[in-house]
Amino acid sequence: MTTPDTHYPAVFQLLINHADNNSGISTGSAVLLAGGRYLLTAAHLVSGVSNPDDLRLRSQDLATLPDISTVYIHPEWDADNYNNDIALLELATPITEIAGLNLYQGPTPLGEAFVRVGFGNGFNNPQHIGTNQWDSPGTVLNTLYQRDIPDGSQLLYDYDNGSQAQNMLGQLPDSQSNAQPTSHETLALAGDSGGPALVNGQVAGIASYVVADSKYDSDPNHPSSPGESGADSNIAAYRSWIDYITQGNPVYQPPQTAASVITQLPEPDYGSIINHFLLSVSQPQSVPITLWYETLDGSARAGEDYIASSGWVTLQPGQTSISIAVEILGDRNIETDEAFWLKLSDPSQQWLASGQILTALHSITDNDALPGDALAQ
Repeated sequence: MTTPDTHYPAVFQLLINHADNNSGISTGSAVLLAGGRYLLTAAHLVSGVSNPDDLRLRSQDLATLPDISTVYIHPEWDADNYNNDIALLELATPITEIAGLNLYQGPTPLGEAFVRVGFGNGFNNPQHIGTNQWDSPGTVLNTLYQRDIPDGSQLLYDYDNGSQAQNMLGQLPDSQSNAQPTSHETLALAGDSGGPALVNGQVAGIASYVVADSKYDSDPNHPSSPGESGADSNIAAYRSWIDYITQGNPVYQPPQTAASVITQLPEPDYGSIINHFLLSVSQPQSVPITLWYETLDGSARAGEDYIASSGWVTLQPGQTSISIAVEILGDRNIETDEAFWLKLSDPSQQWLASGQILTALHSITDNDALPGDALAQ
């Protein structure tokens, strides 16, 4: 049995001023992450906001809060299907008086009980806190309700009251749910949107939307009533994007030796990273060594997997190595390992004979001998 706390300081009310369309102010919720610099919320709350100044946080624990400096909306946010309904808010200065919450690090938590927290009761009342259990993946809505929800991106739970007639998810094809409510059964209210679903105190979901079908709804005239179902964005599907925004991609230092060359580099999900090749000679020369380099497609394609690059590279007198940087592009496509080449040539034929080239592969090193045992890696 999951027993919730009576108050969660890391959950804030979010005020949204819709200045662009003069539709007034709406409210939602947001949760402070560990480190105090970022909050998670729902993309649908902030996607229409062009100026961060139109967003404001309120806390029942702190009188003064920093401004929101930047809004990051998931790049695949889809308003038609509420897919990828997740956003990050960066603060101008971190909140240090309240401990932020960690992200859930387990697999997709189907079957897990969770604590729902938000400001569905309004700011001047206690936080709306209750429990439920994720019964089904969001994909069970696709056929019956003409949705296009990606696998693993959403988690569904229903508002049970003990009646099988109101057990919506127990009656949908490919869905499993029993009608027994949890100890503090609840469903997200309007002001809970963007608020967290917590598993063992970690953020495992973000409140997105509610599905109300009159065939199961116990009270069609009353929102968030038994027989309706809620959908949460599944944090397990978005950890890499959250990490990319809050921490950035890894930064790899230019190698100084062959042993420090990274020839197999994990592709990022978002953004890009820099991969370094290394041109080295066993003995320094008394004159500059200048070669022409260019990238060549293997199974990886320029413009899709990496940025094509070419130019002159020069080892200065006394220098035994120099790195050549190539930008690797991230994506989330499911694909096999990919590779591309770096080719070095010498149009002057001073260091390489006519027709001789030096090549290296991104994933494995192919060394060709140069005068002085030069290597490309």
